[in-house]
This record gives sequence, structure tokens and C-alpha cells, in this order.
Amino acid sequence: MAGAKLTGSLTKRMRRAEKRVNATVERSGKNIAKSAGRRAPVDTGHLSRSPKVERLDDGQVLVTVSTADATHDEYARYVEQGTRHMAAQPFFLPAVEAEREPFRRKISKALD
Repeated sequence: MAGAKLTGSLTKRMRRAEKRVNATVERSGKNIAKSAGRRAPVDTGHLSRSPKVERLDDGQVLVTVSTADATHDEYARYVEQGTRHMAAQPFFLPAVEAEREPFRRKISKALD
């Protein structure tokens, strides 16, 4: 049984592609956070300033929106999804959806 070892230019191309993909993922996360902040309804401004991007160890990016404190822990979710007392004012999911196709194009380009 024959084995193969990745060496030389193939390994270098794979590493470059991984770096481009990671950079694309991070840029898209930042785009989502910025878009969510712009789309968030503004009362005090806490929600529109709250989107954060965190790079995880495995190359993933976590985008969060939270005005979390002792009295407002669920506020972002209530605004996004609504409650029985107020209509939904989606801002996060539309930001994600707006980035979906650009992300696909950028990933495809990063892998070329």
C-alpha cells in the first residue's frame, strides 16, 4: 500500500488558503457586527454599541449582541424576537442574512 506525503508547494498553498479563509471569516464577522449595530433600534444606544466579535481558538468567529447586566440580560433577544407585549425588531438575523452571499463569494475566492 502506497502512502502520500504533502510537501512543498501544495502544503504552502494549503497554509495560504487557510490564512485567507480565516481572514475572510473574521472580516465577515466584523461586517455582521457592524451591520447589526447599525440596524439595532436606538433608545439608549446600548444595543447598537453592543455587537462584539471574538475569534475562537479553532478559527471560528463568534458574533454576540448583548446588553447583559443584572437587569437587562435578555434585552437583545427580546428586541430581536419580540415579546407578547412588543413587536419584534429584528436587527441581528437581517445582518447575518445580508452577509451570507458576500461571504460565500469571498470564501470561494479565498480557496481559488
